[in-house]
Amino acid sequence: MFLSLLKINFKYTSDNLKYVQAQPFTLAGAGSSVGDATLTLQTFAQINGTLLTMTDFGTKGFGTIQPNSADFEEQIAFTGVTQNANGTATLTGVSTVMMVSPYTETPNLATPHAGGVVFVISNTAGFYDTFVNKNDDESITGLWTFSSGAMPQLDVYATPFINEQFATKKYVDLTASGGTVANDQVIVAGTAGSILAAGQVCYFDETSNNWKIADATFVNPQDYEVGMAQGAATIGNPVSGGILLLGLDSNHVGMVTGDVQYLSDTPGALSTSFGTNVFEMGYAKSATELYFIPKFKSFLTYPQRLALAGTSGTPSGTNKYVTENDTSNGVSMTASTISFTATTKTIADSGNGFVTAGFRAGDSIAITGSASNNATKTIVSVAAGAIVVAETLVLEGAGASDTLTTIVASKVVRSQASGKINQTFQQTTDANITTLTAGPTSNADALHTHTDLETMGLNSANTYFAWGVSNMDNDQWTKANVTFGTGGGTITLINSSVDAWDVIGDLPAKSGTTNLSPNWADTQIYQFEVRAQVLGVAGDHVFGFTASAITFAYNAISERVAFAVNGSTLYSSTSTGAAVTVANIAAGITVTNWNVYKIIWTPGVNAKFYVNGILKKTETLTLPSTTNAFSLGFGGTKNTDNYALQGLWLKQQL
Repeated sequence: MFLSLLKINFKYTSDNLKYVQAQPFTLAGAGSSVGDATLTLQTFAQINGTLLTMTDFGTKGFGTIQPNSADFEEQIAFTGVTQNANGTATLTGVSTVMMVSPYTETPNLATPHAGGVVFVISNTAGFYDTFVNKNDDESITGLWTFSSGAMPQLDVYATPFINEQFATKKYVDLTASGGTVANDQVIVAGTAGSILAAGQVCYFDETSNNWKIADATFVNPQDYEVGMAQGAATIGNPVSGGILLLGLDSNHVGMVTGDVQYLSDTPGALSTSFGTNVFEMGYAKSATELYFIPKFKSFLTYPQRLALAGTSGTPSGTNKYVTENDTSNGVSMTASTISFTATTKTIADSGNGFVTAGFRAGDSIAITGSASNNATKTIVSVAAGAIVVAETLVLEGAGASDTLTTIVASKVVRSQASGKINQTFQQTTDANITTLTAGPTSNADALHTHTDLETMGLNSANTYFAWGVSNMDNDQWTKANVTFGTGGGTITLINSSVDAWDVIGDLPAKSGTTNLSPNWADTQIYQFEVRAQVLGVAGDHVFGFTASAITFAYNAISERVAFAVNGSTLYSSTSTGAAVTVANIAAGITVTNWNVYKIIWTPGVNAKFYVNGILKKTETLTLPSTTNAFSLGFGGTKNTDNYALQGLWLKQQL
């Protein structure tokens, strides 16, 4: 087809090969010898006597010396003509030309020729080799101009697949109309703002208007255009091959097909693990090719985009999302270290307790207990020892027990301990407040509703039984080598006293049954959730559904559906009592921080492990199924490895 045969180079703008018909000529003097680069003729003129020049031939002429001579016939090419003063003419740049393919031209003459022998301008084999043959693959080095009525065309439409091929009208039409087009690169020209090499990630600096090498320590990556250098460049010079914005990059080695490639902390480099910040650059097509599709962690995922629709009405200018300034921590602080400065509108605390208490900019606070400043104020800024408010203050020293309390009307109140949204108050003035009455005719149910995470106890549809655990230091729990403590508020501390320790909790009876100890063969769905912090990572931990006599090594063969920690690595752990399956689910999780852990276990089907609301593992292997009873367990292998727990919650499907 035409696409595979025709290659045009637009370098030339004139005829490079012209045709001359002339009478035979005669070699001058003693003729020529082997190795001569010139050939002198007695005369070299047209039939009418006009002297011939190289212009008449273009860039190259062809001829034959001693035609029809069996021993001395030689075809030649020449590139220059000199007309001498004595009437002779010298051909220069003489080469001998093979008489068969590939018609190789070799500098200088290969055969001796006597003076007086014949030389003719002829259509030699080398001469014909300069012509295009319709049956041959050809490379065209001249400029061909086609008339408007005779444009070149294909016999059948084909999509161009390399950069050098022509685009047909159909292909251009498809491109313009958004049809399917084979194009694997989007490349722009660019100037380097730092030294670049092919295959290095770079970003566009809008200030200097050039491309600089990138690394994973970027701040606010969504503010930058990221590309891949296609060649080398020094500062201030164009990047060879341009900058790839999207598509296939072939400047790599050693990649594994299918591996996601992230921007590394090493400038310009890729890695299969992310650096300081998460910038996904694409994935490997092969060991040397990368599908360059840059993404940032700040980009919304599909589920996140769906969540933007909201749950109550359509988000709009009149139905806006809740922001930090619309929330209140619902905190209160009373101290005798609080003073007031009028000139700077500052409330000071020499005990530096404001940040710890939870006050934030935008909060409205009620001041009570002071001599001169009891009023409502709006916080402008908060530091450990100073709150600046928008309203005026009266100079007052420390000494009295002053109380600062956040006002929660028209605010979303957040639990100070967990940061979760609990309840919303909309009434803002006394006129809007209706007093709740007690007794048989109470109006409380008509005036308010409660919406908890789950109904505790048996729900109205008799489909599940749920319970929360606020105190583990009771008869429901058996413990070995453990003492309980408190970490403030609703936090429970489990403190071990020797290397092997555990806390085992019997599950309460579900409504309508005497089943105090459910067994692994039950068909109900069980759910466990706890907010926990692992204190110490010297040994192993296990927490979740466990056997009553449990071994707490993270990979122990002991009936369980539980989370397990080995050192600082988090695992899901399931065991039938005869085999065990553990899976590393530690990515993005620091067990020494507060995390919310949840298990949804469907006996005989699977166990789903969630951390902070994200499904980390769905396990179908080695699920326990015996009739042995199971409990809720916490434990570890080292004396130094303890737990801080908050908000333990369980649910049993009926």
